[in-house]
Amino acid sequence: MIKLLEFSELVEATFLHRPNRFLVKVIYNSKEIYCHLHNPGRLSELLVPRAPLLILFRNGRRKTLCDVIAVKKDNEWIFTHSGYHSLIARRIIELGLIKELRRFIEIVPEYKFGSSRIDFLLKGDDEKLLLEVKGCTLFRGLIGYFPDAPTARGTRHLIELIKALGYGMHSGILFLVMKKDIIEVRPNWDTDPRFAEILVKAYKKGVKMFAHTFYFDGSSLYAVREIKVNPLGK
Repeated sequence: MIKLLEFSELVEATFLHRPNRFLVKVIYNSKEIYCHLHNPGRLSELLVPRAPLLILFRNGRRKTLCDVIAVKKDNEWIFTHSGYHSLIARRIIELGLIKELRRFIEIVPEYKFGSSRIDFLLKGDDEKLLLEVKGCTLFRGLIGYFPDAPTARGTRHLIELIKALGYGMHSGILFLVMKKDIIEVRPNWDTDPRFAEILVKAYKKGVKMFAHTFYFDGSSLYAVREIKVNPLGK
């Protein structure tokens, strides 16, 4: 495993409820406080009453005092803060942990293409690849599923990745899987059949699909291994 991120000031709290998409109420030091939840997913399998959380207090003028970094599920910390996804993806690309992306030597973040901003444009000697990054925190057995909530934005990104193929570019999607023992990623047909359909279409058109697993020990996030994406799996 390769260490990617380290946090020195995380503290444990207890989840109470989620008033809205980006806000949770927690108990910390015997007091009820609100924390920012930087994750657009439902996280319904993780955010159950009394679930242990790891939170990070922030300085500055903000509506909330802290951010949720991870949630404990089945005695394992699951890293949930999607604000770190671009940094994590960039580091594993730079370290050469995604074999097929090793030939790209330049990384351009937040690349405007069509009506969207795609996470990265990768440049090689004579080729370019648009790469969108998605986080996976829904697991059933040894399988990871994406998305855990309907994502019109994610579907739009896939459509742009398909279009990029017609402009002489490569394109791909990278799933960051926040559980170390997952063996493959599949589309979540039950939650978002439209995304699943477009993912299959993208695969058949030639959009590359990558996935990598991670392990969070409560203070550090480690890259574990590259795994496969199975867009045809149910």
